[in-house]
Amino acid sequence: LPVAESRPGLARALAGFDLGIHPNFCGPTRSEAAIVAELEKCCRSLPRASGLRSHALVASSRHYLLMRDRFARLRYTSNCYMPGSAGIAPFATQAGVPELPIYWMDQLALEEGGLNSERLLQSLLTPGLKVFDFHPYHLSINSQTSTHYRAARSDYHDAERLRRRRRNGPGVRTLLSTLLQRARQEDVRLLTCAEIASAWSQQLKSSCTA
Repeated sequence: LPVAESRPGLARALAGFDLGIHPNFCGPTRSEAAIVAELEKCCRSLPRASGLRSHALVASSRHYLLMRDRFARLRYTSNCYMPGSAGIAPFATQAGVPELPIYWMDQLALEEGGLNSERLLQSLLTPGLKVFDFHPYHLSINSQTSTHYRAARSDYHDAERLRRRRRNGPGVRTLLSTLLQRARQEDVRLLTCAEIASAWSQQLKSSCTA
């Protein structure tokens, strides 16, 4: 669960969840010092974080090398977007940090033409890792189209006004609920990113020593 900013009471609400930081590397070319400062700020905000997904999925060999050398507590990244790809599996980045590719993301699905819920539900039973990326904002208003969520942006920091933007009917919120129901019905194994990264790393070590 990537979190952009820690707030009072958030630690209590997120107890039991696998947490990741959500640094912002966007903007002009970032120096090593600027990248380190951003990572340090995010790690201070979320001391329990074990992984990383950056804003706009920004990543580079410089980021991965800094993670390996100075932020070993961050055990995985999830920045590679591979929508609808078959047979997805974790892989090692340039610095050996496990990358867990994203199978589906609500915002990009909305931007790319909408929510094809039936196709997504059917894909649950196909081989391969499925990392789903749901944003709290889209869950809050049950985003239905890109027009809908863009219109609500003016109320982004007003929880009450944002709740009034929520729509009934099929949307991101109902899709997540349906996905979880289908996963339970079909006995699909659900894991956190940290659990996947740990299992993959153990498997890699075993294959190297075999």
